[in-house]
Amino acid sequence: MKDEDNLIKIHVNQLSEHFDSVQIFCTKRTTDGSNDTAAFAQGTGDWYARVGHVQEWIVDNDQRIRNNASKEEE
Repeated sequence: MKDEDNLIKIHVNQLSEHFDSVQIFCTKRTTDGSNDTAAFAQGTGDWYARVGHVQEWIVDNDQRIRNNASKEEE
């Protein structure tokens, strides 16, 4: 899946011209008939900022899901 890695790297580099840190996550079904999913991740810039941003995104989305579940129960 070298083509996908190269494509992601191009976009990481383009975005890094405008942002201090960049992290891209992508998934794609494999084409070998196994119905598996291939995962890709690349980034650049301050590693701590990237990890912190991902953690914050997870926490925020978990809270949003809990809030929506509470509203549905009402």
